[in-house]
Amino acid sequence: MFKTDLVEMSFLDDQPGVWDFSGKLCKGTKFFYEVDDYNYWMRNHWQFVVQVPDDWTKGNYTNVRPVIVPNRGVWAGLDQRTISFQRATIGRYRSKVYGKLAIADVKGEKTRLVLNKENKHSIPKWLKEFSPMQKQRVTTSAANDGEHLVVVLDRDDHLGMIKLFLACKPWVLDHGYDPDVARESAIRRLQRAKRARLDNSLRGKMITVTGHFGYGDRDRVWRWLKRLGAKINVTVTSTTDLLIVGAHYLGDKRRKIREAKKRGVPMLTEARFRQKYVL
Repeated sequence: MFKTDLVEMSFLDDQPGVWDFSGKLCKGTKFFYEVDDYNYWMRNHWQFVVQVPDDWTKGNYTNVRPVIVPNRGVWAGLDQRTISFQRATIGRYRSKVYGKLAIADVKGEKTRLVLNKENKHSIPKWLKEFSPMQKQRVTTSAANDGEHLVVVLDRDDHLGMIKLFLACKPWVLDHGYDPDVARESAIRRLQRAKRARLDNSLRGKMITVTGHFGYGDRDRVWRWLKRLGAKINVTVTSTTDLLIVGAHYLGDKRRKIREAKKRGVPMLTEARFRQKYVL
């Protein structure tokens, strides 16, 4: 796993400068750093420039990009990639800056992928280390990006900014992190965990069913319940823990429902049961 404490930085130089960002000229100071990423035992030497604007009030950004990239094929073109930081404007974050959690696209279809709240529970550990949060917590936005994940740092934390670049770009490319695949995998893990919890919650329970089920005929419903760990009772008795109620047609006598009410047996419709117990 990427460890931020294995990244070391040395100051090289600073100089005034003007740069273009998204078609807009910005004036400020360029800070140059040598960086060694000891998460790798070789080809780990970088040089970075951090471009800090003089005026933060005009929506300018601090930009971070490498000017020297170690010679590895998977990192080709990273000297053209940037992570940008903007002023936070809400509450205790006002004195800080935030940068979107914009990772490299391992598929090569886009220049970057910005992670959002749907990715929060499936991002790898090395990105969780930066404590990402939703953009709407740190600033207001007219754009529809309030659910994007961002990382908040001090304005002069150039080392933190560079570490975020290394975590989001080269490390993502190295480990082939695809957020769509990771999210699907996380969903499957949650489903398995939920199924295990549900299995345990129904294990040994005596369940009776009544009515007609959209899930299938009575035999199929019984097999389904047994897979969830339940026991089947064809009638409502003093040992019944739950009655699952399907559709009843006109003329149905609904004896089991009356008996369940008489005995105080809990009842759930098929829809409510499937919502609660079936993935």
